[in-house]
Amino acid sequence: MYKKLKILTAVVMLCCAPLAASADVINFDFATLGNASLTPDGAHLTGTTWTSGLESLFGGSSPTFSFNGLFNLIGPFGAVGVPPDGGWSMSDGAGDSLFGTFSAAFVGGLNAFFYDVAGGTGALYGAVGNGGSLVGFGSNGGYQEQGTMVIAVPEPGMISLLLAGLLALGWAVRRHRAGLVLSKPV
Repeated sequence: MYKKLKILTAVVMLCCAPLAASADVINFDFATLGNASLTPDGAHLTGTTWTSGLESLFGGSSPTFSFNGLFNLIGPFGAVGVPPDGGWSMSDGAGDSLFGTFSAAFVGGLNAFFYDVAGGTGALYGAVGNGGSLVGFGSNGGYQEQGTMVIAVPEPGMISLLLAGLLALGWAVRRHRAGLVLSKPV
């Protein structure tokens, strides 16, 4: 009986481990230099983004990303980028990326972007979060921005733990049933 209780306890702990595992919440800063061009679809931004604060995910150094974004102007004071014809993405060329939607506010001399993170790939797989930046546009089509983002990145082993726990639970139930069938009186 004691052995069965130990097995059942281990199985329950394996099944519940993903529920207790939390996502890494990461606050990182970024700076982007690039170009802004008006297209029939809206304003298209491309550039290079340098990050600070992602060292824990990338083995001690923060990657540099290429930035690509498209947003539709919605009046003199704002804009919005909505997939599939807009939104934004940052990719480091090694399979790691963030992507999502963003909105912008242009009021007086203050230009600001507000980001929603809707996903990621590679080390940033499943990331969600938000952030913001101050943006400056130059007369030559260039732009620069400085901002911060807060993202939650799920633990990679969460799904593996859940599957291992469910397999162990199935195995324990099967063994228990097999033991009951063999011990029934005839």
